[in-house]
Amino acid sequence: MSYKYVIRLKVFITGVENMPGQFLDDFKSRMTSFARPNLFEVVINPKGSLNSSLVSIPSSLNRRLTFGCYSASIPGMSTAATEKDEHYRSIAYQKIYEDVNLGFYVHGDMKEIEVFQDWMKLMIRPHDNHVGFYDDYTSTIEIKSLNRQQDIVLTTTLYDAYPKSLAAVALEYGTNDDVMKIEVGITYRNYIQKFGGRQETV
Repeated sequence: MSYKYVIRLKVFITGVENMPGQFLDDFKSRMTSFARPNLFEVVINPKGSLNSSLVSIPSSLNRRLTFGCYSASIPGMSTAATEKDEHYRSIAYQKIYEDVNLGFYVHGDMKEIEVFQDWMKLMIRPHDNHVGFYDDYTSTIEIKSLNRQQDIVLTTTLYDAYPKSLAAVALEYGTNDDVMKIEVGITYRNYIQKFGGRQETV
């Protein structure tokens, strides 16, 4: 990178012409301050199994779900709008919340699969297709984004959340060194985000 290009880039970003060494230090600090998508944790509060009468999942298993969650996402949101009228206006009339997909590593006892299967049985009983009460199977899920110092910089809390889908798990002879994983589709009613110390309701 030529000196002239660095100076022009410096002026474009900061609008100020400092000494080249000072600019490079400032540029490095800006380039290393980006958020990292691999720094996160998920705190999930699943409902108990049918046989436990909605007793909470043991804290040890809850921690396993937190540490075993290898993929998550900050939920997206879009807006439903009308077709354009004669004045070319399109009017928004409803928020649309996108579902969230969570990925989990599965231990040898396969408790991760059992937890979500039991949770989904609370929604619809498999033996008679009886639909459960909404408040009996909804819960909260927290998705926490961290910085490099492991400080929480964004907490997204999903309210009235429950597993909508549990993906099939492929079993293959040729996967000796692989770890079993499950993908869970989570739907919810709405969410609240907290950026640092400031709370924003979505």
